[in-house]
Amino acid sequence: MCHSLRVDEKGRLKIPMTLLAALKGSGTEFYVTSDDGNAVRIYPMKIWKEVEGRLERLCFHNANSHRLLARVKYFGQAVTIDKQTRLLIPIVLRKSAHMKGDVDVLTYANYLEVWNHARLMSDLKSKEITTPGEISLDALIFTQRVPWAGRRKKKGGNSHGGERQFAVRRRLPGNSRGQLSHEIRGAQTDRTDRARVA
Repeated sequence: MCHSLRVDEKGRLKIPMTLLAALKGSGTEFYVTSDDGNAVRIYPMKIWKEVEGRLERLCFHNANSHRLLARVKYFGQAVTIDKQTRLLIPIVLRKSAHMKGDVDVLTYANYLEVWNHARLMSDLKSKEITTPGEISLDALIFTQRVPWAGRRKKKGGNSHGGERQFAVRRRLPGNSRGQLSHEIRGAQTDRTDRARVA
């Protein structure tokens, strides 16, 4: 969902209690950051620590992960929400993402994403829905496996017992800026339904 909110002159975003209640693991501590400086992401601290841990582990194997970690540390800051449910957006991110006045807030299960309205409209119109291979914070939050195809394997022209061959696509939900997608293929199950890799 999208909500219209306002960033005040001191850079504070007042977040309605209904939005805070919808966030998983929400408390009073948040991590406010961005993966590119164009929009603000607000994570409950509990969720952020999990994301940051995964990202740091990926840095050992992937240069893109290291660059993403540098970005989220540069733009990021731990923030405590006040009694009026106002959250201060870090000044470097406030300037980069044009956080002042009316803003649009997109709600996700694990975080809120805050956009300058004009920038959001421009971003939605100009960018592709997916960019294969681009590392994103979403890849560190979501992992979902869904059946992609199913078929019986034939042997000698006939269906062979209970042996099935199937493919699974692992999807990592993304947004308009990027999405990772990986396919896992070739897994088979035998009559005892034990999985083995082809």
